[in-house]
Amino acid sequence: QIATKIKARGYMKPFQLIEQKLQNEDALSMPHADDPNTIRLRYKIPAAVCTSNKRTQMSLSGFLAIFDDVTTWAMMSVDRSKRAGVSISLGCHLADTRNHYHHRKPSATADNTRATDIMPAAGDIVDIITRVEKIGKNLGFASVEARHAETGQCICIGYHTKFLPMGWVYETAYSPYFFPITRTILSMATSSGKSNGLFGDKDGDGHLSDLLLVQEKTALDTDDNLKGQQYSFDLNDDHYNMLGFMHGGCQAMVYEKVGKTAAMKDCFAQNDATESDVSCERSYRPILESIHIDYLSSERKAVDILSRIYHRDANGASMRLEMRSAGSDTLVSRSKLAWRV
Repeated sequence: QIATKIKARGYMKPFQLIEQKLQNEDALSMPHADDPNTIRLRYKIPAAVCTSNKRTQMSLSGFLAIFDDVTTWAMMSVDRSKRAGVSISLGCHLADTRNHYHHRKPSATADNTRATDIMPAAGDIVDIITRVEKIGKNLGFASVEARHAETGQCICIGYHTKFLPMGWVYETAYSPYFFPITRTILSMATSSGKSNGLFGDKDGDGHLSDLLLVQEKTALDTDDNLKGQQYSFDLNDDHYNMLGFMHGGCQAMVYEKVGKTAAMKDCFAQNDATESDVSCERSYRPILESIHIDYLSSERKAVDILSRIYHRDANGASMRLEMRSAGSDTLVSRSKLAWRV
């Protein structure tokens, strides 16, 4: 039944590449668990969603984008009213924070270095296990983890909290009978008419990294004496969810990209280096250990992102980030990221 629902709720925006891949037959080939509150999916990592390590590996924020949708489908399958709801908080962290991305023993094959990494690469297969912890009148809670299908090794663990009541109009529009009509109307009404043209109508031939183009604005001295960097990000059809607003998974991936850029800039500043100096890049390669996002409002035009590092030591850094509407300065979401080196 969940496979039928996933296919029936097909998304049409180009940023939904991850979701499109999840909706194919390969992704849904894994038998469902006996527990009715648990959903298991088998997912073959597409090359186009590998945004980490020079576009060779899946990123932690990429997994968070998957977790966003899979946990939503799980809640809808358990909830009697089939409410999709809106996200309140979403987060995940590496299962093994001691060894980061390099956990397995090196391969004997010199040209197969990706086999030494815990984070999957293109073509690798992972199992995604989602459990709905509770569905209440107003809130839904779910947990999720990703594991290597071959070894069973846990990659990362996530959680998702959603506010479920959406009103009778929404619930009627997204019922099985009316959803095909609703989807057609939304695809026409929410389009901005802008797209970078990287993706086709189906899987496309572009890369997700090409949709995450942030621009640096200014360095800021914030009120709490923490130096920060400000970035801007323009939105178009490629970044929307099915409602025509910035996709929650897109926000996660923008946060990781901005956070890594800010962490590298901090390294340059601490070592009196320039961005053309590769010494920092070689000796300081930050790995995202955990990410948490609180969602506060929606946005569909452009956003500004402020990043601030509030703790730094020899092992890494912690930072908090805010995403605000470029037009009204409304707080869209806020995030906390922990990096290790």
